[in-house]
Amino acid sequence: FSHPCYKAPAKASKIPVLGARHRDRVQVSRRNSPGSQREMTQRFDLRLLSIAIVLAAVLAWVFFHFEYLPMVDLPQHAAALSEWVHLHDPNYGFADQFELNWYTPYLLSYLLARPFVALLGVAGALKLVVLLSVFGTTAAYWWLLRTVRQDEWLCLLALPLSFGFSFYFGFTNFLIGT
Repeated sequence: FSHPCYKAPAKASKIPVLGARHRDRVQVSRRNSPGSQREMTQRFDLRLLSIAIVLAAVLAWVFFHFEYLPMVDLPQHAAALSEWVHLHDPNYGFADQFELNWYTPYLLSYLLARPFVALLGVAGALKLVVLLSVFGTTAAYWWLLRTVRQDEWLCLLALPLSFGFSFYFGFTNFLIGT
C-alpha cells in the first residue's frame, strides 16, 4: 500500500517466548490486581459510615427544623408545586387561571416531590428532594473515590460543597443533577 500518510510498520523484532511459569505468574497477578472484583467487594469503613449517618441525621434535622431554607427560588418552586397539587381543586380555583406545563426545566424536582406532598406538605416535600440530592452527591463522591481507590473519607467534602451557588439560588434540578 503506497500513500504519503501511510507509514509501513517496522519489522518485527524477535521477542523471546515466555514460559508457562511466567504466564501463571501473570494470571495470578491479574486476579489480585488493583480494581479486581475481589478488591471492589472490600468491606465498608464502619467509622466513615457511622460519621456519615450522624452528619446525615444532623443535616436532616437542620433541614426540617427551620421553616425556610436559605434558597431564593424555593418559594416559587413551592408555589408551582402547590398549583400542580391543587390544580383541579375547586376551593383554590387554579384550573381557571393555570395550565400544566410539562416542558418546565424543573419538572424532575416537581415529579420527585409530588408523592411526598400528602405526607410532608409542599415545602417539606421540596426540602426532602433537596436533602436527598445532597445525600446523593455525597454518595456519588464516595462511589467515585472507592472506584479509583482513593481515600473514601474525602466524600465528606461533598456535604459543604453541596451548599454552593445552585443551593442558595434554589436551582433544584442542578442540585439533583450533581
